[in-house]
Amino acid sequence: MMHQTTTILTAGSAHVPRMQAIAAAAYADALAGLDGLPDVIGSIGEDLDAGPAWVAQCDGQVAGFLIACRGDGALKLVNLAVDPAFGGRGLARRLLTRAEQSARRWGLTRLELVTHVGMTATRAMYRHLGWHEAQVTEPAVYLSKTL
Repeated sequence: MMHQTTTILTAGSAHVPRMQAIAAAAYADALAGLDGLPDVIGSIGEDLDAGPAWVAQCDGQVAGFLIACRGDGALKLVNLAVDPAFGGRGLARRLLTRAEQSARRWGLTRLELVTHVGMTATRAMYRHLGWHEAQVTEPAVYLSKTL
């Protein structure tokens, strides 16, 4: 197996086109099959302006991203996506770890996010990483992780 170098960097406006392409690929099945999803692609530039964001680079290519915003003592995850071609390499975990480290450094006490009830694999990943489902109000599932 070829060694891959992965780096987590602060995202900037130059990353937006690649982030949009990643989101389109990562969310393709969900967008085709689930009602009630927010605009996870078109809002990336605006979301990036609202808060901290990071990209995961594998051997120099942007392969995933996480966008968040700060509020109410929490770091709220707005969008997390990994290019399916880079799936299974732990990029989501690495991005979440960076977000968690940053939240702690900023004195925040928890991470929060909202996902769709139909995104069962996503929900399972978060539970595996120590998150808990705080509330289900279909189609929304509210998850949190205490720091």
